[in-house]
Amino acid sequence: MNTDSEYKNYFYAENDICDDRGILLLRKGQLITDDIREKLSKHGIKNVKASDRGQQSISQIHSKVIDSVTRNLEERLKVQDKGLFEKANLILKSVIFENKSKPWWVCINALANYLGWLYTHSIDVGLISLVIAARLGYSDQELFNIGLSALLHDVGKLLEPKAILQKPGSLSEIEQNIVRQHCDLGASSLQGFNLPKEYIDVVMQHHERLDGSGYPRGLKGNDICLNVRIVIVADVVDKMTSYCPHEKLQDMECAMRRIKSQNEKYPQDLVLMLEELLLA
Repeated sequence: MNTDSEYKNYFYAENDICDDRGILLLRKGQLITDDIREKLSKHGIKNVKASDRGQQSISQIHSKVIDSVTRNLEERLKVQDKGLFEKANLILKSVIFENKSKPWWVCINALANYLGWLYTHSIDVGLISLVIAARLGYSDQELFNIGLSALLHDVGKLLEPKAILQKPGSLSEIEQNIVRQHCDLGASSLQGFNLPKEYIDVVMQHHERLDGSGYPRGLKGNDICLNVRIVIVADVVDKMTSYCPHEKLQDMECAMRRIKSQNEKYPQDLVLMLEELLLA
């Protein structure tokens, strides 16, 4: 397992890095590891303008964020089962802090450095998904799997323009179509990490809906597995109740009423279970 000292000389890209054809290789703010330096070198890129933010302890960068996000989420969701929430928190921290040797960890770090609200949302969805899965009796390994896949569910947005992701209010049809590409982009970006299919499914399918009205494939009913259903619920609950540039903020009671009123779209067994955990 890698330690913080192994990362002390890593840096962050100060600008987007593209090859000679204009294809994006690395986003501004992404961590530049030895592996990434080697890959850039293969594209003929030897000198990369970098920031020394990487001189900080990697654990310090994430620890402050996740502790703050966790406290805020616990207060906002009015979590009743403190033990269940603490278990979810510990598992998510293990995903973030204890796997820096894994190739997908670079994606987690990139989320932390791209848009603050996007990383906060990713942590929230990971925690809410873990709370639901823990109540369902998932094993520790199953909890780790869904925690990681939920944390990475929006990783495709790292490849989308900040100007659109940050735009307040409604998006144009063209902008909506661009944002909707993040499911395919995220799944494609994780393919090279040899992750189990269940991880890729969550990233690809978390905007599907039970009635087939979702995207990108229009899946419905039993075509959507349990892990994906859990993340669907976690994602929509957090989007309605936390800051998102394109969504109107609602309190938890209003959000749950709205989700329950759309029983054709969302798995009501999971919605009601979460409501019981939060509002009992």
